[in-house]
Order: sequence, then structure tokens, then C-alpha cells
Amino acid sequence: MMGRGRLSVQGESPNSGSTSKKERGNPVCLDKSRQLGSTAAFDRHPESGAHPMDAQPRKRYPSDLTHEQWAILEPLLPPPVKAGAPRRTDLREVLNAIFYVLSTGCAWSALPHDFPPEGTVRDYFHQWRRNGLWQTVHDALRRRVRVAARKEPEPSAGSIDSQSTKSTRTAGTRGYDAGKKNQRRQATCPR
Repeated sequence: MMGRGRLSVQGESPNSGSTSKKERGNPVCLDKSRQLGSTAAFDRHPESGAHPMDAQPRKRYPSDLTHEQWAILEPLLPPPVKAGAPRRTDLREVLNAIFYVLSTGCAWSALPHDFPPEGTVRDYFHQWRRNGLWQTVHDALRRRVRVAARKEPEPSAGSIDSQSTKSTRTAGTRGYDAGKKNQRRQATCPR
């Protein structure tokens, strides 16, 4: 039970004032309160910072994955590691948080509190970038789009566009701009 910014202990009313200084900041007391169901704040994020997979449903954001999209992406995600503690973070919520950051342009630290902790989300994003998961997801989605358009899964040809460049034998302040017709000296300082 919450009472004016402090936790109530078992058998105490929120306004009784019998909580000792020793119990107020004591993690054992706080853990005991959480086990008794007296705080909703601790039910959402355990002490480890992990986001529980059995958390209460949250408000849906426009960037969230639909069930169909999740069914496509879920098999592409890495399986849990067999060694060590079991995974306690919901990867769908991690993806939803990443897509939220990408669609809104907000900072990692500005993620709403109903997503997993920002450090967890950021770490998964960088880990997946390093191990090539994003490229794998992109390739799988590209194949699905091509098959849906009745094309071969892999493209047979590609086109590369490059900017034309011209170099001189000697280095200097003279540059080349393909958009300009005259070949006068380029200004070294803006006027």
C-alpha cells in the first residue's frame, strides 16, 4: 500500500507513522513489501533492470509491431542462450522500443517508462547491429516483398549511381563542381 510517498510494511496502516528509519531505505524491507504486493512500482521492473515478459499490457503506440509483423520477425531473432540465467526480457517489447525511437526520433533516455529500460533496449540494438541481425531482417523482408510482387526472391541486376569526380595532378585550392559550367577558381573562404 502506498501512503504519501513511503511504503507501508505488513500490518501497518499508511498513516500510522510506525516505520523506523532502519526499515525505510532497507532493500530487504522493500523486497518484503514487493512480495506482499504493496507496491505497483516494483511489480513492473525487478531489481535486475530486466523487463518481465508477463508484465501487464501497456498502451499501444503507432510504431508497435502487429501480431502478423511479430510472426515474421520472431523466427529471425536469436534464441535464448542455454548457458546462464534464462532471458527475462521480452524481445517484442525491445523491438517496439527500438521502432519507437526510430519513428519519433527521441533519445534513448527519453523512452517512455512502459518500455524496457533504455540501457537494455540500446544494448540489444547495438548487439544486433554488430552481429548482422538488422541486415538479416532487411534481406528476409526484401525477399518477402519481391515474392509478393511475383518476382524472384533475389534481384538479378543492380544499378549504381555515382557522382562524377575529376582530379588534377597537382593539389591546390582549385576544385571541380560538375554543376558549374565555367572553370574559375573555387572560393577558399565563403563571402
